[in-house]
Amino acid sequence: MEIQQENEVTCSVNLEGTSNESGVQVRAFIGQQQQAAEISIEDGSFNLRLSSFDHTLNLSKDGFLSQEIEIQWSEDRQRFE
Repeated sequence: MEIQQENEVTCSVNLEGTSNESGVQVRAFIGQQQQAAEISIEDGSFNLRLSSFDHTLNLSKDGFLSQEIEIQWSEDRQRFE
């Protein structure tokens, strides 16, 4: 059995046309499998705990266009880029 290290990812979203960035659903995937999910707070920030693999982040909120962002794990730097 192999235990994967988890890494905390802290980011924020900026919704155009509003000062309240809360309620954005952020889901992290490896392939088609969801690994983590979080909802942004009023300042747009959110935290995810992710394993050391490349992930796709899906950000969505009613009334806004959804967005996908690819984040890649850098083994050399021990962080997501």
